[in-house]
Amino acid sequence: MNNPAVFISYLREHRSRQGQSEAVLERQREAVLRHLDGRDLLAEFTEIEFSKGQRTLAARPKLQEALACARANDAVLVIAKLGRLAREASFINELMAHRIAIEFADKPGLNIHYIQNFAIVAEQEAAETRRRIREGLGAAKARGMTLGAHGKVLAAQNKAAALAGLAPVSDRLKTMRDAGFSIRTIADSLNAEAISSPGGGRWHASSVHKALKRLG
Repeated sequence: MNNPAVFISYLREHRSRQGQSEAVLERQREAVLRHLDGRDLLAEFTEIEFSKGQRTLAARPKLQEALACARANDAVLVIAKLGRLAREASFINELMAHRIAIEFADKPGLNIHYIQNFAIVAEQEAAETRRRIREGLGAAKARGMTLGAHGKVLAAQNKAAALAGLAPVSDRLKTMRDAGFSIRTIADSLNAEAISSPGGGRWHASSVHKALKRLG
């Protein structure tokens, strides 16, 4: 039987969040300490994931180490953040197979058996949603609808609106461009004459470049 006085913690974060990983891990660490409320923390294991989709135990070596440590010390494993794992029944099953007492700092009061049932239901709902989407797309295609047509129409409308906004300065922009003026010089000239950009503000090199690209 696990010793309720001894705990092992497991934190995880994605490396893709530049400059945020340490702050995220520190918040998880604080959540674990609040969950323990003064009880002994024997060890902490931190997983830094470099890619998404690592939802198998084999892809998480630090979690494997945490499970081994909990087993060796007859301790409870506290996972700082359940997150999307609650939607992965296969992953929850892998954890349960180790027969280690597990608690979740961000979901206090929920045991892993409840979470396993939740994961099964979530997977079934996700499968049903994918099925309805496939059927809906299939029905639309059968009716002769061109998938993605709405996006093309919206893009054409946006382009027309942008060109309309450039109409008051289009000739001026083309003339200066054809005369060999640099983008920066064109922007400075328009600003000097108090000619507003389509958005109502000052011209910048980037806005001039975008305008000339739209004008062709």
